[in-house]
Amino acid sequence: MKPRTEKYLRSYAVAPARPLVASSLEGIETAVVIPALAERSSLFRTLATLAGNPSGELNRTLVVCVVNNHRPNIATAAEIRDNQETLHLLNSLVSGTLPPRSCQGGMREDLRRIAGSDLRLAIVDAS
Repeated sequence: MKPRTEKYLRSYAVAPARPLVASSLEGIETAVVIPALAERSSLFRTLATLAGNPSGELNRTLVVCVVNNHRPNIATAAEIRDNQETLHLLNSLVSGTLPPRSCQGGMREDLRRIAGSDLRLAIVDAS
């Protein structure tokens, strides 16, 4: 892993309270960080688009999804629910399984495209 990637992970992503969840970090040269707060409806379309890049690029790039919440007195119940659903889907993808059939239409197709690609995905639960 490149020194800049290691520095970023030490400084921002890797902490006991907010561990980086990924299948592997071997061979990573570049990281793309996507902060998300209640963005389930668009995040997976973005990831599916990224998954369309050449395998060589995907194999050396880590896409880190950082799922955030507002402070408890500001976060709405809908935002918290959206984030929990997003984390569930992301965890399924990182573990190499296709998320549940409850996702329909375009989102289901996006999830299939992500799961069937060489996209290297990681999660930081900052919610």
